[in-house]
Amino acid sequence: RWNVLAFAFTALILVIVVAGSVWIMHNATSNMEHSMAPTSSEGVIPQR
Repeated sequence: RWNVLAFAFTALILVIVVAGSVWIMHNATSNMEHSMAPTSSEGVIPQR
């Protein structure tokens, strides 16, 4: 019985950590999208 309870608690903590990480990364990428978009000058090799 205690083994099942310990496994359930571990699985719950793991789900919370993974879901929180995915949520944080999703919010970070959605908030950074406008500043991470390449401008017209980025990625262009200057001609000599």
